[in-house]
Amino acid sequence: NTSRMVGAAAAVSFQAMKLLEHYFGSLPFKTISVTQQPVRGYGQSWPTLIFLPYDSLLDSTTRHGLRLQDSPEAREFYNLVAVHEMAHQWWGHLVGWKTYHDQWLSEGIAEFSSFLYLKHFEPNKRKSYWGLKRKWLLSKNPEGNRPVEVGPLWLNYQLNTYREPGVSQQLIYFKGAYVMEMLRAMMEDPKLQNPDARFIAMMRDFATTYAGKNVSTEDFRRIVEKHLREPMDWFFNQWVYGTETPEYDFRYQLNDAGDGKTILRMTLTQSGVSDTFRMRLPIYVHVGGQPRRFGVVTVVGNQPVATEVQLTFRPEKVTLDEFQSVLCTIRQ
Repeated sequence: NTSRMVGAAAAVSFQAMKLLEHYFGSLPFKTISVTQQPVRGYGQSWPTLIFLPYDSLLDSTTRHGLRLQDSPEAREFYNLVAVHEMAHQWWGHLVGWKTYHDQWLSEGIAEFSSFLYLKHFEPNKRKSYWGLKRKWLLSKNPEGNRPVEVGPLWLNYQLNTYREPGVSQQLIYFKGAYVMEMLRAMMEDPKLQNPDARFIAMMRDFATTYAGKNVSTEDFRRIVEKHLREPMDWFFNQWVYGTETPEYDFRYQLNDAGDGKTILRMTLTQSGVSDTFRMRLPIYVHVGGQPRRFGVVTVVGNQPVATEVQLTFRPEKVTLDEFQSVLCTIRQ
């Protein structure tokens, strides 16, 4: 009986709508209707109308009994499908895509919106969310290939073959979401009252500028450059038009400097990429059992980067990319 879970579906949908209004700006629609469709495991979003799969309105005990959520991926789908489909009211309807090359903008941002929901309402799940994405993108498939290496995100559904029919979806949804998260993480500023303020301004500008229009990847790049105030061709060449994925080796030492001060020495080595590949990675210090974003380290190519910083406190530990905001492999 799906009617018992209507209230829960409505609550998640409403929470998602208000949160995404905060990040992307108001919609021109006066109402959005949410209902179910007689299809299992598949949601749809039309302008002002969202169809949820009927099995997402079953309680989790029933889904478990029917073996519909035996995997972490399935459980995540049912928990967040309403958020993903709500995001399409902005990305897919308010703003469309120009060609098949640009469809990742719609699905990638919608998938990323699910992370925003977890970040605000279930923050303890944010690491596991990206952990699943990393697993699917960086593990070898039955053909012996990692999806990230099959082809660039920009090719979208052209990447499908009869031997690897699902690889495009993993890239469009998962890598597309990761592209958005890496941009958000680069723009995050913990000194601001809202650390995502710069990112929010960018996404609202993007939605307002292209409302009622179809956008290209290059249109989005120009908006990103406007708000980051620097050329971003390197980022899009690597993550949208390229197939490289870096590996990192992170090591650090904490040395007493007297008077309650500590010297933090860090060495970060990037590998598995070309000599021009660059990335900015967030560093976290842990104090009182809580990670705090401390700064960003920029690496280029495959040479180690050594950094020394004096702290006025002694952290319990130091970690690289604590919340898995960068698509990569890390040894630390």
